[in-house]
Amino acid sequence: MFRQKRYNDTSRNKHLKYAIHPLVKTRGLLANVVIKYLKRKYHCRTFYFTDDNATVNPDRWTELMRQIIEADLNLNLYIPEGIQAHHLDFETLQLMKQAGFKHFFIGAESGVQRVLDAVIDKGGLTVEQTQKVVEICRKLKLQVSCFFIIGMPGETLEEARQTVKFAQKMRESGAYSCMVRNALPILGTRLCRQCLENSYLTVPEKALCDYNLLHSGKHFISTPEWSPQQIEELVGKAQKQDSQHILFHKKQHLLTHGVVNLIRQPKETLRRLRQLTKKSI
Repeated sequence: MFRQKRYNDTSRNKHLKYAIHPLVKTRGLLANVVIKYLKRKYHCRTFYFTDDNATVNPDRWTELMRQIIEADLNLNLYIPEGIQAHHLDFETLQLMKQAGFKHFFIGAESGVQRVLDAVIDKGGLTVEQTQKVVEICRKLKLQVSCFFIIGMPGETLEEARQTVKFAQKMRESGAYSCMVRNALPILGTRLCRQCLENSYLTVPEKALCDYNLLHSGKHFISTPEWSPQQIEELVGKAQKQDSQHILFHKKQHLLTHGVVNLIRQPKETLRRLRQLTKKSI
């Protein structure tokens, strides 16, 4: 289920005798029981749910959130793999925030309904569901980010552009970040087989074994609808928009945080401000 591991915390210049190595398996055990045990015995406060789709069973997920809330564990919860918007309503998102989620990702995939249905086949996911989740999170003051993919065979260039536009719309609607990436033809996947069958790959099949090459940002798919360069340009545009949005969001956060600290601890805040001013000169 877990194991102890000794390690040195060089950032704090001290030796921690016992720490939890991130190895937690809950198969056969109730997740809330494992979380309670680790919190009480080892004082763990941060937990990551490494699940491809934790909300696939919505009743199980909401019950877990309720049990964590009732236990009053004061946790920081994350789900880096992202979850689908299918089963995320106001009640579920409110429970997630109360349980300890401050930020999470959803797999929005595309901003075009035809692409979701006919190209990606996301099992009923709609563009409206993504919009609804972003709107609810804004009301709850819960940070949400979205994943998008473009450059799939069967998708037109105009549809890829529409997804980039939709991502920007979601940022303006309250999403913290909207990451638009090009589709990766990973060996063994349906996408890779489709590319091989239609001669869409721009590199030899064996080149896809090179992890660094595959994640270099280059697009290795070419169809009659668009060129790899056109997809790369759209991804670059979306990444620039996302960086600008996050930078603005952080500036707003720092400004608000600074004002709050100035009110609560005026002497300490002014002292830190003078130190920062000297360092910048």
